[in-house]
Amino acid sequence: MILLDTNALIRITQDMPLRLAARSAVIDAANAGTLAVSATSAWEVGLLATRTGNSRLIFAEDARRWFARAIDRMRLIVLPMTAEVLLDAAYLPGDLHKDPSDRWIIAVARHHGATLVTSDKRILGYAAEGHIKAIRA
Repeated sequence: MILLDTNALIRITQDMPLRLAARSAVIDAANAGTLAVSATSAWEVGLLATRTGNSRLIFAEDARRWFARAIDRMRLIVLPMTAEVLLDAAYLPGDLHKDPSDRWIIAVARHHGATLVTSDKRILGYAAEGHIKAIRA
C-alpha cells in the first residue's frame, strides 16, 4: 500500500511532478487499488483552504468538495484515524518532532504497513532511521 501525505496529494492533483520512484509507486498502487490517503489529510486540506495566500487558490471551491473529488478521481482509500492509531502516534519510536499531523500520518502508515510518499525532510530522516518506509516525492 502507498500512502500519500497531504503535500503529495496536492502535488498530484495539481499535476506537479513527482520523482520517478514516487511516480512509479503511485501508478502501481493506483492500478492495484492500494493507493491511500490518511483522514488527517482531509483536516490539513481544510486548514489550508481557510488560510489566505497561494494555498487558498488551490481550494478555490469548498475544500470538502475538493477532497471528495480527489478521492473519487484518484480512487483513493481513506484510512481512518482510529483511537489505536492516535495512541500509537503518541508513542512513536525514535526522535521525531511533535507536529501532530505528521505524527498521525506516520502512525497511519505504520499501522497499515504502508509506504509513505512525502517530501518532508524530517519524515524522510525518520524513515532513514528505519521507523517507517518512505519514498521521496
